[in-house]
Amino acid sequence: MLQVPVSILPTLNNLRLCFLYRDGFDTFIHPVNDGKDNQELTNTIMVPKEGKPIPVLIDISKHSAFIDRFVNLKARITVIPDELTKQLRTPYNDILSKHNENFYNPFAEVGSFICLSVIENNPDIKIEKDNSDIPNADAQVFAELHVEDLNLYPDVAKAIIEGSIPDLASPALKVMTIHGYEATPYLTKGNIRIIYKEPNIIGLYTVVKLFDNISYLETISSMSRYSQDLSRKIQNHSLEAVGKRLKTTTDFVFDPTKATLFDSRGILNVNVSNYPDLNNTDDKETINWYRSSQ
Repeated sequence: MLQVPVSILPTLNNLRLCFLYRDGFDTFIHPVNDGKDNQELTNTIMVPKEGKPIPVLIDISKHSAFIDRFVNLKARITVIPDELTKQLRTPYNDILSKHNENFYNPFAEVGSFICLSVIENNPDIKIEKDNSDIPNADAQVFAELHVEDLNLYPDVAKAIIEGSIPDLASPALKVMTIHGYEATPYLTKGNIRIIYKEPNIIGLYTVVKLFDNISYLETISSMSRYSQDLSRKIQNHSLEAVGKRLKTTTDFVFDPTKATLFDSRGILNVNVSNYPDLNNTDDKETINWYRSSQ
C-alpha cells in the first residue's frame, strides 16, 4: 500500500483550493500494482477513481461551512490562479500524477491546472448529508525539519540522530537512496515515525483521523510535543558529540496554520542564501507565500 502525500494548501487573500472527491472515497492509502498484467507498472500506485479529486476554488470567508461535507454543486470550470498552483507544481512522481490526473497533465501541451470555481455571485451549493456521515478517512501527515550545521559532522551525524529519537525501538531499517542522498527510516515505539535524510533533514510522520476533530487535535498536539522533545535531545547529544548545540529549524508542516506548534519562529526560516538550490525565483516566491500563510 502507498500513501498519497497529504497537506493543506495555504489561503491567499481569502481564496482557497479544496478538493472534491466522489461519494465512495474513504482513504488516501491505495494498493500497489503487482505487475502481473504489465511488468512496467510493477510497484506503481493504483489510485481508484474515487481517489482522484477535482479542485474547487472557494472564498474561505463565504464557503467555509461547506468544507468536509457531502455537497452537491454547480460551478464554473476555470483555470486555477497561478498564485495558488505553486504547491501543486512539485516534482511529479507516480503518486501525484495518478492522484491529480483529473485536473492536470504535466506532459500536455497546455499545462494549466483547471478547477471548479464557486467564487462568483450566487453559486449553487447544497449540503447533502450531515458531517457525521462522512467516512473518517485515515491519512498520513508530515513535518520536516533540518539540523543546522549537522552536515559539517558527517562521521557522527547518524549517531546524533539515533541517540536523540525519544522512543527508538530498533536500529535503522534498510537505507534507501533518494536523489543521490541516503534516507534512513527508523521504527519507534509510538505512533510517530522518523526518517533521516543525509546530510541534515529529519522527517516526522503519523496517521490522523481527518474528520474526527478531537482525535485530530490530540494527534497533532502529540506530534508537536514529539518534535520539540526531539529537538532538545539533538541539542544535548550534539553538545556531547561535537561540543556544540546544534539547533533545528522546521521547514515544512502539512498544515501551515499549525506551524508555530512545531517552531515558535514559524516555518521556512531557512537562510535561502545558504542553499543554492533554493535561489531561483519560483522557489523564493513559494517560500514567501508559504511564510505569509502562517
